[in-house]
Amino acid sequence: MFHDTTSFDDSGTRHGLVDYVGRYRRLVTDLNLSVTAGGRLRGVSEASRLFLGPLRIPLPAALDAKAYAEQWWSPDEGQAGKHRIQVKVIQPQLGLVLVYAGHFDYRLEPYPGGLSAPGYLPDRARPDRWEGRS
Repeated sequence: MFHDTTSFDDSGTRHGLVDYVGRYRRLVTDLNLSVTAGGRLRGVSEASRLFLGPLRIPLPAALDAKAYAEQWWSPDEGQAGKHRIQVKVIQPQLGLVLVYAGHFDYRLEPYPGGLSAPGYLPDRARPDRWEGRS
C-alpha cells in the first residue's frame, strides 16, 4: 500500500503544498501546482528532505527525484465518471523510476458527531506515528 499525505503549509517560511511520503511520512517534498491547457491539475515535486527525528536533511539534487503528476475528472467513464491520475517519477542518475496511470473512487463522509474540530482525522487516515514538525 502506498502512503501519502498532502497538506497546506503556511508556517511562514513557505506557503504551498507539502507532500509527506511513506508509512512514517519521513520523505517530504514541496509541490508546485498548475493547470494544463487541457484543464488538468498538474503537480511537480520540488526540493525534498528527510525527516529523521529532529533532523531535517535536504536531499542533494543528484539524489533527489522529481515526480510529475496530472489529475483530472473524466465524466464520460462509467456511471458517475472517474477521477484519473497519471504519474512519472524521474531520478537524475537512474532515469525513469516509476510510471503509473489509473483512476480512483472516493466518497465524502461527514465526520462523526462531536469530532468535527479542525485537524480531526478518522483512525483510518491517521499516520502510524506523529512527529513534531516545526
